[in-house]
Amino acid sequence: MLSPNAPPSKNLVVTADDAGLTVGLNRGIEQLVDAGRLKNVSLMVNSPAAEDAVERLRRFDDLSLGLHFNVYQDAPLSRDVGGLAPLLGPDGGFLRSLSGTVRAFRGAPGLADAVRRELDAQLDRFAAFGLTPSHIDIHKFLAGTPVWRITADCAAERGLPYRRGPVEPASLLMRTTRWPLKGWATAMAISGWTRVSCKPPAGVRTMPCAGIACIGEWTTHRMASVLENTAGPALEIVMHPGEHCDDLGHNHTRLLHQREDEMELLLSDRFGALLEEHGWRIAGYRDCA
Repeated sequence: MLSPNAPPSKNLVVTADDAGLTVGLNRGIEQLVDAGRLKNVSLMVNSPAAEDAVERLRRFDDLSLGLHFNVYQDAPLSRDVGGLAPLLGPDGGFLRSLSGTVRAFRGAPGLADAVRRELDAQLDRFAAFGLTPSHIDIHKFLAGTPVWRITADCAAERGLPYRRGPVEPASLLMRTTRWPLKGWATAMAISGWTRVSCKPPAGVRTMPCAGIACIGEWTTHRMASVLENTAGPALEIVMHPGEHCDDLGHNHTRLLHQREDEMELLLSDRFGALLEEHGWRIAGYRDCA
């Protein structure tokens, strides 16, 4: 336990994914930033409430706001609709299917180039809001696809220092999943692919992250286990907080009441006490650069 008089020495990057998906999610994220319980937000610029999210969050000068690159749902921003065709459904939007998205890359060798153009288009939309992203990460993670290499190369070109890694370290998986041995085995099974396919280019750094394997399942106990047993100096906690609203049911997300549960956890006195006890300070990617 930290000495009562010692200042926090470790950066906890609590990231709110999915900003821009609905107005309710944006309201919840705004409340958490205002309360000082997160400083890192990932924005989906091609989602229905993106402009609302920007208007709510631009007033926070110390917020790290990055791009949550989205080729899973909603409409593409690139003009290269033909090149993106394997990822699009009959309505012209992205497939809204994780397995379908992963399969699309297997039989479409030119798809990676079209995805890079879509990434550039989403970054252009980000810039059109008058903002510079602090980071790029990926909606639905899409591990095992070329999207990881595409975003890493783009981050290097644009001088963005941080990018979320595609897999949690085994030591963290053991603490965040309901099945610790399964979590460890999963980490070991894909660690080789991670080293080969997802090693970041020079100048692009990643930090350990927790929460990918327990999406929608964060509890106070899991959070305590991670914060008590991680040495630092920095850790990202991946979360999806926000207000539950009717729009969520129409946005192809399985996270409904779980988003308010995460808000409650982050706003709780217990979470604040864990930060103080174990020397963590709430940070954003820009604070770690």
